[in-house]
Amino acid sequence: MKAAILCTEKKPVPAVHGGAVETLVDLLLENNEVLRLADLDVYSIADDAAARRSSRFKNTSFHFINSRSAFNSSFNLLNRIFHKCRLHLYLNVYLNRAVKELKKHNYDWIIVENRPLYIRVLRKHLGENARIALHLHNDFLSKENYYAKSVIRSSDKVLAVSGYINKRVKEAAASERDQKKAAMLCNRIDVRMFRVNQESLQENILRKKFHLAPDTKIILYFGRIRKQKGVLELILAYEKALKKDSSLRLILIGESDKEDYMKKIEDAMRRLPPDCVQVIGYVNHGELPGYLAGADLIALPSVWREPFGLTVVESMAMAKPVISTDSGAIPELLGDGCGLLIGNGSRLIDHLSDALVMLAADPELREKLGLNARKKAVASYNSESYLSDLIEKLETP
Repeated sequence: MKAAILCTEKKPVPAVHGGAVETLVDLLLENNEVLRLADLDVYSIADDAAARRSSRFKNTSFHFINSRSAFNSSFNLLNRIFHKCRLHLYLNVYLNRAVKELKKHNYDWIIVENRPLYIRVLRKHLGENARIALHLHNDFLSKENYYAKSVIRSSDKVLAVSGYINKRVKEAAASERDQKKAAMLCNRIDVRMFRVNQESLQENILRKKFHLAPDTKIILYFGRIRKQKGVLELILAYEKALKKDSSLRLILIGESDKEDYMKKIEDAMRRLPPDCVQVIGYVNHGELPGYLAGADLIALPSVWREPFGLTVVESMAMAKPVISTDSGAIPELLGDGCGLLIGNGSRLIDHLSDALVMLAADPELREKLGLNARKKAVASYNSESYLSDLIEKLETP
């Protein structure tokens, strides 16, 4: 199979600047380095560091597209107007330049990473004979979305990252024929990297970094510090839990690009005793396992409908007990006794506080949940079969 992977206009591939979607594309490329299952061409925004990193991939060709243009701000404004008026129009400099490159090649499949609005443009310029698959990482094609039907109709396949997203796509499809285009391709992680080893347990980065006593119970959150991730609710729940168990400590790993939300976080932290909550900024993805190894439990209380939950699966692979909400795809991940699910309703903070106290006080339950989680992560979300599963989904009628 000869396939093109068209990445987004936000971050480059290889994933030198992070990004969940970009990291997942890297996993596909790593698979192909070992197995050589396909001839892959990657289309990415231009980036010097990414271009240097790309040289290590021997079985993938890279097309770095210069996305800089004086038209970008105007196009962004027009796109917002089109969206508000529910018009099926989309302007994008990077996409237009990528189309010109794509036309120079013949591909069995063109795989579009998480950009449904690219699909109709590609279909228009590449014709009906081009086979185009949308790899959908977010809840962009629901029946509430005005462009969902036309995007599904213009796609040959829609690969959804979870059962939740797959169901939403099928609900939005205009016909039974379009429903059959939907297939599930779960996100994956490198379970060899995300595993607990004796070295990381003995080193315990978190305890050493913050001089925590051996009997301290470490609650860890990691990921983007944003409203939909429930970080403020976690701090408020922790405040309640601390009154019942003074040995609890909360550590947050991640960055926020929302100053107003971060101010709310800081205000909530000021109401707590000194040094009860610690915030670590961005941690390189490759260094995360060392930090996760030091946690006693992990709290990821999303308050939106998570399309998948990579941080949940990374925690599972580390054999860590996870507390999260029954939102979106999370029940798919933490089902089968792999974590604790709490209701995402008006009593979220109370329920989360109770769960923190209960799980911190029960080492046997933590161990049981962690072992179940690791087993499921290895069986269901192992990146070693990611590319072969992708090819199978594409080739299945």
